[in-house]
Amino acid sequence: MAMTLVAPTEDERPPATEPPALPAPVPVALRLRPPVRQPAAEHFAPTDPSPGADLSRHPKVARALRNRRFQFFLILPNQIIFWAVIFLGILGTLVPGLNFATAITWYIWFCLVFVLMLVVGRGWCAMCPFGGFAEWLQRRSFWRRTQRALGLGKKLPEPIARYGLLLSIGTFIVLTWIEERFNIAGPGTPADTGLMVIGIVAGAVLVFSLFERRTFCRYICPLSALIGTVGAMGSVAGFRTKDRQTCLACPTKDCMRGGEQGYGCPWYTWPGSADSNLTCGLCSECYKACPSGNVGLFVQKPLTSVVQPRRRRADVAWAVMALWGLVIFQQVNATNGYAVADSWLATTSASSPSWPSPPPGWPGWRAGWPCDRSPPTPRRRRDPQSPPAGPSSTARAVSAPTSSQWPTGSSRWSAPTTWRASSRSSSSTRSGSSRRWAPGSGWAAAPTRASTTPRS
Repeated sequence: MAMTLVAPTEDERPPATEPPALPAPVPVALRLRPPVRQPAAEHFAPTDPSPGADLSRHPKVARALRNRRFQFFLILPNQIIFWAVIFLGILGTLVPGLNFATAITWYIWFCLVFVLMLVVGRGWCAMCPFGGFAEWLQRRSFWRRTQRALGLGKKLPEPIARYGLLLSIGTFIVLTWIEERFNIAGPGTPADTGLMVIGIVAGAVLVFSLFERRTFCRYICPLSALIGTVGAMGSVAGFRTKDRQTCLACPTKDCMRGGEQGYGCPWYTWPGSADSNLTCGLCSECYKACPSGNVGLFVQKPLTSVVQPRRRRADVAWAVMALWGLVIFQQVNATNGYAVADSWLATTSASSPSWPSPPPGWPGWRAGWPCDRSPPTPRRRRDPQSPPAGPSSTARAVSAPTSSQWPTGSSRWSAPTTWRASSRSSSSTRSGSSRRWAPGSGWAAAPTRASTTPRS
């Protein structure tokens, strides 16, 4: 007799045993980054500025931005001034306080450019004479829209471009070192200021002739990182899109590729994705090139570009740390307290024990740097009462400089290389003698040359 197995119904099943209750875990506060949303509309939505802050709604502002001569007339006055800095710095008076080059560069421009950063952001970039002159050569025109550029037109390699503002930090540090090494802004020699400006212009022309657009201004210019970070506190948001959907649906993207009326953005910044004024050079090319008129010039509350962006950048953090440190050093270096401390350190180091003599061929000695600050001990000369002997009898004994004669208030002095004998009566001098300080060997007599004047 076959047996049939019948599965128990749900009511006949034994009740399942519940797992033992676990102790409550220790509450831990976790800070998780919000997930990255893929749809472009949601990704770009927070960057839309307020429509009421669009300056291009005013007819006069819109007419100026549409005019291709707009940026040319912004650059032209500064172009004239900085060419005057070059010529007057090299050919003008040697007095720094009376030379136009040092006065306009270190007393006026250096202050005004910081005011522009805090108010307009990259307003100086729109009127910069360095990039403007190189851009005129690259485009082969002052303001007319051309189709062929002068130069190789290469792209900056991607591994280098990823460093972002770090390249600008490097050139800024190098330029600061040159200024400190040669004391150009001391103010030093006016010719040094003119040569420094020539070097910046030559570097800009070279980079513009090798790479496309404003690669120099975005990545290499020594002021790019400084203006970008400090200018983030400004009230000018730059050129942004008015309607995000129109920008996303645009098939041509003339603001980046260029159109009949304007070039593509020289700063490689798409107005549809900009969330700060970090890399907007205010050149208005995207405003001219947009076929639908969807780009406007917006203003914002101060510090908005500092706290609003959601995309954090490591190069910006390094720029703030390094460049602000250099700026603070420059300001402290110009104070009276720093000068007093510097003089005290120079005086203290000058009265310190003698330094050891360098080995033969030490490059510092060739440059005239002191290797022993103690006054050398002269050799004993003959007794002045002894009878004269030879043509050098009328030459006075050479005395070594005393400790009070050695300069102690400056750190930029060098040891004398030659001490020459002198005579009260030039008519009675028949021979000259000299004693030279040889490194590591003390004073040594140099060869003398007898006079051809016959004895009386």
